[in-house]
Amino acid sequence: MKKRRQFLALTHQGRRIVGTGLVMQYLPNRLPAARVGFTITKKIGGAVVRNRIRRRLREAVRLSAGFAALGGCDIAIIARRDILEMTFDQIRAELEKMVRQIK
Repeated sequence: MKKRRQFLALTHQGRRIVGTGLVMQYLPNRLPAARVGFTITKKIGGAVVRNRIRRRLREAVRLSAGFAALGGCDIAIIARRDILEMTFDQIRAELEKMVRQIK
């Protein structure tokens, strides 16, 4: 997901799951595959920090089997400040836990 209106639809109509370092918003759609978007605000850090977190989240989603089986859903992953202290394995585990709550 890249368009602002898609993120706004998730904010207004979607459901929310809150974790330690992440917030996940989701909304069913009529597409065969899940669409995932990321939000990392300037409160977390500068451009280098935000891009590093975005790369880590993108890779964790790519490696996660839960997202592949989740078809037909728009998902926005919002990073919180606590994500800076999390390891990659902790991020993956939290994402998997959140995806299981969607199903």
